[in-house]
Amino acid sequence: MEKTKSFEAAYLKHQVEDNYDRFMIIPYILIVICLLFLWRNLYSRVTDSYHTHADAYLVLWLALIVASIAFRVALPKVKAMGNVTRLDHLIFSFAITMCISAATLTSLDLAITSNYTAYAFTLLGAATAYRTSIAKYLVMVIVTFVYFNLFYFFVLDNNYSFSLIIPVLAFSTIATFIAVSLENNREQLVHLSSQLEYINLKLQEESIKDPLTTLYNRRYLNDFLQREIDDYKRTAAPLCLAICDLDYFKKINDNLGHLTGDDCLIAFANILKANSRTSDVQIRFGGEEFVIVMPRTNLDAAIQVVERIRRATESHQFDSIPWPITVSFGVTNITSQDDFDSLLDRADSFLYKAKRSGRNCVVSQL
Repeated sequence: MEKTKSFEAAYLKHQVEDNYDRFMIIPYILIVICLLFLWRNLYSRVTDSYHTHADAYLVLWLALIVASIAFRVALPKVKAMGNVTRLDHLIFSFAITMCISAATLTSLDLAITSNYTAYAFTLLGAATAYRTSIAKYLVMVIVTFVYFNLFYFFVLDNNYSFSLIIPVLAFSTIATFIAVSLENNREQLVHLSSQLEYINLKLQEESIKDPLTTLYNRRYLNDFLQREIDDYKRTAAPLCLAICDLDYFKKINDNLGHLTGDDCLIAFANILKANSRTSDVQIRFGGEEFVIVMPRTNLDAAIQVVERIRRATESHQFDSIPWPITVSFGVTNITSQDDFDSLLDRADSFLYKAKRSGRNCVVSQL
């Protein structure tokens, strides 16, 4: 349910952003069309070739120009508010305004000729250019159809003719079919695209995460640590690195089995995450070895972090393991002569010194 709501919200945003780009241009096109017809209307007055509805045409073209200018001015301002729903409502209102205007023009045209051009082009244009839900498009088509009937037969006081309604029904049906088909195809494409993006993100995450502990893996360490080293060379911001190893881990696998060993690794990974800072990055280096990268951290602060982890490990009761589990650390800070390998090697040599010194301790110098 949450995924569906999330997709619907994302899809609405996708629709509105797509509509925004188009409807930033449409008012200009509409204004040019209105000006051309206004010129024709005024010219017909000069040549005495206009009919009884010429004044209605004039008012309609002027109203469309004003509405287009007002819409074009309001559109970027509403978008700047960051409210997708409000922007969607504004665009929907303008789309209905265009359809009703087209219905009015067609009603006036039918008084002198069988011309459905405005009605047909506007509905078909909306079907292809305006992206909205099927429900909103149906509302737009029905409102336009009802308005056309009311205006033509009641306001203009024409006799009812079903043969005159048939083309309007045909245009409305065809436009609805096109709009529904296009929007269904677009929605499927967006849905497939979002699924593909999700799968790619999952694959990318799995490629840099250890599947057992969910910590980062050695591949991620290679990229991340090199970036931090490069950052140190640019900014001289302190950087520390710690390597730790669970003491006598082989004893767990040999005596209690590998599944218990895996549970122990998972529990220790949780201790690492719980007792590290948000800026620290924990990595499973391999087997029972782990690395902690501590950006913008001096050596004293790094030692405090790993001491906290060491004490938490020592006091933790690991499930199915009858003896206490401890961990040894080698900690070092970067120097101007260091590269990736030298920094890791020095921390590793400190770890081995911790092992030789009786384990369950932190060593930061030889």
